[in-house]
Amino acid sequence: MAGIALLLLSSCQLGKQPIDLKIIPFPALPHWTGQHYQHALDAFLQSCSKPIKTGVLHPNVDLDGYAYACKKARSVPKQAYAARRFFEQYFTPYRASHPEAKGFVTGYYEPVLQGSLTPDEQYKWPLYAPPKGTMPSREAIQNGALDGKGLEIVWLNDPVMRFFLHVQGSGKVQLKDGSMRSVRYAAKNGLPYHSIGKELLKRGELKKGNVSLQTLRDWLYKHPEQRDALFATNPSYVFFSLTDDASPPIGAQGVPLTPEHSLAIDPAYLPYGLPVYVHTSLNKPDTRSQALARLLVTQDTGSAIRGPLRADIFFGRGKSAEQRAGYLQSQALFFILLPNPPAEDA
Repeated sequence: MAGIALLLLSSCQLGKQPIDLKIIPFPALPHWTGQHYQHALDAFLQSCSKPIKTGVLHPNVDLDGYAYACKKARSVPKQAYAARRFFEQYFTPYRASHPEAKGFVTGYYEPVLQGSLTPDEQYKWPLYAPPKGTMPSREAIQNGALDGKGLEIVWLNDPVMRFFLHVQGSGKVQLKDGSMRSVRYAAKNGLPYHSIGKELLKRGELKKGNVSLQTLRDWLYKHPEQRDALFATNPSYVFFSLTDDASPPIGAQGVPLTPEHSLAIDPAYLPYGLPVYVHTSLNKPDTRSQALARLLVTQDTGSAIRGPLRADIFFGRGKSAEQRAGYLQSQALFFILLPNPPAEDA
């Protein structure tokens, strides 16, 4: 479901060469002290409900200690020191590098939109359930290809935020009575994704280095007459389901995502469920960049998250999460925590 990167970047395919790993000690991790270790442990425990896929990361990497680490994680006291001690005792960090790629990280979040179960003059932009048979393009849907088929599940009051919801892949909709519903990814039409951020850069409407969720949204609100035509340059389209469940979003691993501790990765290079320490910077306009270091767990993926050192941090729900996710587009250092071999008493 990872998403903002889709607005900004196009994916690239690299040769399937494994990630290079170099062991380093925990004290050498930048800003390792002061982490929210307990939140990271909670995220790791979510992943322990699923088996880890071996053989993805590197042919010489042994993940036999993963199940043992999960077993030990379940008995760790709810204390920050205990959580930190757990990671330092049952894992070893490795600096990740790759001859064909540099580390790069973006952010994504769960948007909250305003909606209605019936259309009116304010709520007139529908989300659709998947159609049967042929999947039309975005332009065809904008021109009425799904009209009259009864596929509408909810109507929104903002076409721009509807587009961003498509990019994120899931979100929450607050109805007129104040109740909250979840909209979950159900299917895509299978057509290629074209970044509207890249399109605006090509047209000279935005400048390189100034493309973020915020600048894209501002441009769309200022140019409503060009909005639908710009959307139509991206033929890919997402379909949704609507539920009463207001719980956290579910990542591609099939577990709930933890704000600032869940990471979307390319599962061709990294398995789901591994702790990964990411050191990067948050860059806001007209301010100094802020160092950002997080212990996360690989639990999700996204259409633009392709390559060995490409990742997307989940920031949670709402405006604050949107702000942080929208400004994260930075090179990053990745440190993969591999489980130590199980003890003899395992």
